[in-house]
Amino acid sequence: MARSPVSNLGELLRRDPAMSGIGLPRPRSPKPDKKLGLVSAKNEDWQAISSAVTALFQRKKLENFELEALTVKVKTVKLELGINQICNNYKESILMKGMIILREDVKEKSGELLLEKLAEVWVYFFGYILPMLQAVFLHLTPPDGLTIRDISLLSFRDIVVLKTKLEEAFCMDLAVPPRVTQMLLVLQVKKNFVCLNFAGVVIFLCSLLPPNYRIHRINR
Repeated sequence: MARSPVSNLGELLRRDPAMSGIGLPRPRSPKPDKKLGLVSAKNEDWQAISSAVTALFQRKKLENFELEALTVKVKTVKLELGINQICNNYKESILMKGMIILREDVKEKSGELLLEKLAEVWVYFFGYILPMLQAVFLHLTPPDGLTIRDISLLSFRDIVVLKTKLEEAFCMDLAVPPRVTQMLLVLQVKKNFVCLNFAGVVIFLCSLLPPNYRIHRINR
């Protein structure tokens, strides 16, 4: 069965060429960045949060009682910086670095190998990293109507999924792993945010369906 072509959504510019991949030692947190609003009094707490969360993306586990300590640090930093600033720090610093780490394992893959690796990355992210992010940032409520779960899923969608060669794999008429289908179903739910990228996910999802089913759904 031929697959419907999908549009190329471009390549994400990598911020740091020296970014370490999955499985490497836990990196040091970035130096305080005035642009992110980090203040010296709380820099130590933020470094601890950033380092521990980055390690999750490198398939490291939190130490005993580390989760509780991190939730307290998040509350402390939130009181100092405010919700808007810490949410921006979370999206622009922690998530950006973490998603680039995850993407390292799939960015050069193609075809069947890409589908297999992407399924593995999704299972680890969705089953372990995402729940841990929700727990660490339990006391953080973004002001834009999204949740930490929403922001994290959108980041995975935009930085990992839509920046791979997934379109090529779908044009090869390969069997799609159930976890990849699950991933697209989960990611397409947030249609009210970032419409262009949502459209990209829908195109991917539609390419998994038989032609007759697609026509039936479109005509309904």
